[in-house]
Amino acid sequence: MQEANIQGIKVELDIDGYRAKRSRILRKVATRAEKVVGESEGAIYFDPMPKSERDQIHAFLQDSETVRSFPEGQGDERAVVVAPLTKLND
Repeated sequence: MQEANIQGIKVELDIDGYRAKRSRILRKVATRAEKVVGESEGAIYFDPMPKSERDQIHAFLQDSETVRSFPEGQGDERAVVVAPLTKLND
C-alpha cells in the first residue's frame, strides 16, 4: 500500500487487496505467536515492522488471556514482543 498526502488530501493506493491480505497474514502470525508463547513460556521477538503492522499485532492480542504484546526498540528498529502474562511481575 502506498500513501501520499498532497496539500491536505490523503491518497491511499491498495493494489489487489494487499491491505486485507497482509492483515490476514498478521492475524495468523499473532495467533501462532500466542500459541507458541503460551506453550513455551518464552517470549517471541518479531523483526522490526511498520507502525500500522505493529498496531495490528497488538490489537489481535489485546484480549488474550495468556500473552501480552509490547513494543521494543526505537525508530525504524521498533518491533513487537509477545510474552506470557505470567512474566509481567518478573
